[in-house]
Amino acid sequence: MISSAGKFIRDFEAQFAEFCGAQYGIACANGTVAMHLALATLGLEPEDEVIIPTFTMIATANAVTYCGARPVLVDMEPEYWQMDIDQIAAKNHPAHQGDRACPYLRASRGHGSAACAGGQAWHPGH
Repeated sequence: MISSAGKFIRDFEAQFAEFCGAQYGIACANGTVAMHLALATLGLEPEDEVIIPTFTMIATANAVTYCGARPVLVDMEPEYWQMDIDQIAAKNHPAHQGDRACPYLRASRGHGSAACAGGQAWHPGH
């Protein structure tokens, strides 16, 4: 029997952590919980903003609000289907040139905001 508290889950978490070169691995019941946990590790506060794509589901914004922060929506670039760096800059989050595959990971560096998409979270200094 496989359950959320069984041996299989503990084994999976340990093997996944080892594969990733991490000390710990945590299995989550769903993507909403995974995003919430990732954002919770950032120590977000009520004045913080998290940049999220408009092309997403409500769970992305919910994970942000569960942490007390405010979601900031940004449209997608039509060519790359990633968040539009120019729109991030227009929202007072200066964008940096760099990897076009994940521009949102660079866009808010050092400006007190976080970016979250597809279960990945990033915050300056973390």
